[in-house]
This record gives sequence, C-alpha cells and structure tokens, in this order.
Amino acid sequence: METLSVIQPYTLWDLTHHSIMYPSDILYLNGDYIIIDQYNHRILWIDNKGALIRSSCKCGGTKNLFQYPTSLCTDYHDSIWVTDRWNHCVRHLSGKGELLGSFGVYGTQPGTFSEPWGIGFNSGKLYVSDRNNHRIQVFDTQGNFITAFGNSGPDKEYFESNDFKRGFIFEHWKNISHKFLTYDTLFYDNEYTIGTFEYPQNLSLSPSGNIAVADTGNDRIQIFSSSGSLIESITTHAMPDKSDFFSDILFIDDDTLLITAELNNIAYRKSGNCVETYYTLPEGRLNCISKGANGDVIALDTWNAKLAFFK
Repeated sequence: METLSVIQPYTLWDLTHHSIMYPSDILYLNGDYIIIDQYNHRILWIDNKGALIRSSCKCGGTKNLFQYPTSLCTDYHDSIWVTDRWNHCVRHLSGKGELLGSFGVYGTQPGTFSEPWGIGFNSGKLYVSDRNNHRIQVFDTQGNFITAFGNSGPDKEYFESNDFKRGFIFEHWKNISHKFLTYDTLFYDNEYTIGTFEYPQNLSLSPSGNIAVADTGNDRIQIFSSSGSLIESITTHAMPDKSDFFSDILFIDDDTLLITAELNNIAYRKSGNCVETYYTLPEGRLNCISKGANGDVIALDTWNAKLAFFK
C-alpha cells in the first residue's frame, strides 16, 4: 500500500442485467464474488467473468430467508454470515449458500437485535452492529452472546418521538442533532459523547482485532480495541469532500483504513495522518468496499448497480 496517494486505474462491471436493486455488500470468496442484492432480498454468486452462478431467492419472514439482508462476512471455514435486517437475526450459510443456522430475535436485551447491520469475524468471534439498539454485540460462532459495548447518544428524546416510530429519521434528525463548530470537533458538552452510537451501520476488523464502526448518526468513525475500549474518532469533517455521511469502512491492514461515503471516491487514512482521496469513480456512488483477488480493492456502486475493481 505504498502508493496510496496515487489515484488508481479501475475496471468496471455492469450488473444491471442481473436485475440487482441496491446491492449493499460484497465478499470475494474462493474465486467468486458474493453480492447482497438487498432490495430483492437475496444473495448472488458471480463468477470471475461477471456471470451469475447461483442465487438465494427466498424472501419473507423468519421461516424463510431474508428480509433486507445487509452485510456479510466469512470465517475460518469459508462459511458465510449474513445480517438479516428486518428479520432481526444473523444467518449462517455454507459457501454455496445452504442455510446452516441462524441466531437472534427482535428485542433490546443482550443477544437480541433491532435491525442488525454490519458484521465481521475475528479470532473466533462475530461482531455485529445492532443498529437501532445503538451498540456493537459480540457472539461466538454458535450464536452465544459474549459481550456488548456502546449505547445511544445523543438526542434520546427523538428516539421516542412519533417521527422516529414512523421511520422519518434522517432529514429532520440530522437538522437538529448534526452540527459541528469547527474542524474535528467531536462532541458538544452533554450532547455528543465519545463511545456512544447513533445508528451504527457498517464495521470492519483489523488483523489485530481493532474494530472500526461507521457511527452514521454521529457523522464519525469510531475505532475500538477488541475489548471495546475507544482508540479514536474520525469525523466527517476530516474527509477531503467534507461529506456528512459515512457509508462503509475497510481495514486493509492494521494501519490503513479505507472509507467511502456514497460519493464517487474512496478515501484512505494511515494511522496518525490526514484522510486523503485514494480511488475515484466518475459519476459513481461507491457505498461498500471489500478486498478482492491479488490485493485488489472492490467497490459496489449501489446507485448504478456496478462493480468497480481498483488495482
């Protein structure tokens, strides 16, 4: 990763012929590209030429598969773990897509979920961002709850309002709670608190086990140790384009973090350095990133159903 400051060339696959609607995550596994087709409630397996191999097509409640699957990861055994957002659970699949099990139900107690979003695996543990419960939960691969960290903050009154219950969240909510005074201001006294979350979404784990969380409602990325201790926060004001929404994050190694914000670029940050632009995709909207073959970075253009490969 010595040439991170150089805008890299890319190739592009058009996935629209697969009738994909809002792809939300991608995983490269054993030569295939596994894509979450979120609004069609399915997962697609694409070969290295862009052809469809198979899909999981079931949709419905908890007795079927998937209502708005959102994120996925793999473990030591090349099986796949998927957050099933509207069924409030995590699904366990084989590398070929067979259902092996699931865990989680709707709730607020430890081990339950309200719209689980991001997921990652490290050292035998699954880390899940429990979006509407404003926390990160940790499980073993049998689905047993281990621990959790984080709590909601700020704007608690809005969580209980009728607007929130009806789902009118972002525009009104951003207007009343997302204001920063100066560059790199992390919180107001008694309002923004380091270590709390507002609707955490995607997450990424470094090789050493640190956890980067897209704390979307608070316009920041928070980085924690494997035990849940806060290491640092990065606000959206640190982004080259001054974006106000973090979409996805990816640890390339222990020191390098890639960041995207549903714009046409991917930024990177070396530990202790400023955030800089790395990749650019003209007229694209890059919202999720992953590692591909041979050290490539792969990114989904969610709005246009395209897959970009950066060398």
